Amino acid sequence: MACSHEWVEGILDCYHLTGDKRFFDTAIGIGENILRLLDTPKYQETGGLNARETGWALRTLTALYRETFDTKWNIKSVWIVGQFMEWANRYGGWLAPYLDNTVIRVPFMISVAVGSLMRYYREFPREELKELILNAVDDMLSNCIMENGYFYYKELPSLSRVGNNPLVLEALAIAYELTGDENYLKAGKRTFDANILSSLTSGGSGKRVVEDTVLVGNTGTKRFAQMFIPVASYYKALSDCDLL
Repeated sequence: MACSHEWVEGILDCYHLTGDKRFFDTAIGIGENILRLLDTPKYQETGGLNARETGWALRTLTALYRETFDTKWNIKSVWIVGQFMEWANRYGGWLAPYLDNTVIRVPFMISVAVGSLMRYYREFPREELKELILNAVDDMLSNCIMENGYFYYKELPSLSRVGNNPLVLEALAIAYELTGDENYLKAGKRTFDANILSSLTSGGSGKRVVEDTVLVGNTGTKRFAQMFIPVASYYKALSDCDLL
């Protein structure tokens, strides 16, 4: 049991678009499950897991707070944010344990945490949160880009290959939003181009209309879920800066 890949923003969108209370109840149930998970022993050690674990949890809890304004969702959010701050101070970044004697950077997992912290920052803006987010992105840019301009998959010799996970694009767009520095966007251009190209060439089928929906390709829902917001937000930032 883990908090990874448990998020509720899309489910809440379904609730607002349809009015079907089952979606709302499902989102609440996921949130309550995450609260229980966060109380288990493995989440108590700062830096004991990778950044996506409590990153996804923070994203869900923040979304539920925005939906309900129930402070119970924010209590654990404050705790998670405190963990991220302590973690960064201890290691100089959100390094995750990988082997018994090794901690490494994983760009897409760090990006999950950045995106979630930004959602929290928009609700509860504080300068130290802004600095925490930017320090995490700066750390990625200093340590996680390969010579060919792509972000690696994981900071380990056997896994230091091209990652191309679109989640890093959202992190870069967030850093640009906070600073106005176009260099953050330029750092993700190769990743952006690669993701757009792979979307056009994968799936094995062309564009088709099913009822009132236009479908392209056959890739899974997880791919869409982790790609839509990062690519859209990064694309908008590029467009605003005339960098397309």
